[in-house]
Amino acid sequence: MSLGIIIQARRGSKRLPNKVLLKLGKKTILEHVIERVKKVNFTKKIIIATTIKKKDEKIAQLAKINNCFFFKGSEKNVLQRYYECSKKFKLNTIIRICSDSPFIDPKIIDKAYKIFSKKKYDYVSNIVKPSYPAGMSVEIFNFK
Repeated sequence: MSLGIIIQARRGSKRLPNKVLLKLGKKTILEHVIERVKKVNFTKKIIIATTIKKKDEKIAQLAKINNCFFFKGSEKNVLQRYYECSKKFKLNTIIRICSDSPFIDPKIIDKAYKIFSKKKYDYVSNIVKPSYPAGMSVEIFNFK
């Protein structure tokens, strides 16, 4: 078992379709998220968890191009997608990041992971009691 950062990504947003593939400068929003997540100070697998829908194949391709793993699962049931992805990659610790957070701060992820590891908690988050601006959400939990 190992540690993985799972970035959930799909193109089927109702409010802003294809938002993860929109360009922000020269890169897509998802590429910005990947780039920032790669800067954390601990060893991890980065996995893009997308859906089995044909339209999300571009997300899987983007994961490959950016040297990330990818997983295809349920479009509607995000919990099931995380569960199956975690099983496939034999993760015992999961860090959840949303693909529409292009300014996610790696230092916040590092800080949350340090708390999770040091205290051996089952769950650490900065969203239960929001403590950072939108787009800085981090959740860490064990597979159990």
